[in-house]
Amino acid sequence: MMKHMLMDLVLKVAALLPAAGGASDITTYFQNLFNNGIKPVSYAVAVFFFSWGAIELMFPNERSQDRGKAALYRALAGLVLILLTTAIATIFSQAGSPGSSGTSGTW
Repeated sequence: MMKHMLMDLVLKVAALLPAAGGASDITTYFQNLFNNGIKPVSYAVAVFFFSWGAIELMFPNERSQDRGKAALYRALAGLVLILLTTAIATIFSQAGSPGSSGTSGTW
């Protein structure tokens, strides 16, 4: 069981690493790290805290309802931050890709 979990972890980390090469490999590494590592964990954390806030909101105690509302607002703010980060990363990756519809690096 532990051996299978370790192999699964190794395969997931290996998927993030680019093949040997040049500067594009570093870009590929960070794109893979963001898309396959940071973004899914961020979504999971946002869903967890949104669920936690919804559960706390169900209790009749006024203090727990205030904490629940705060957790919901923070989870939604985190989700907005994740979506903005994804949009900005997509814009940068498309702007820097060869054959993009922009100009050749001039303003």
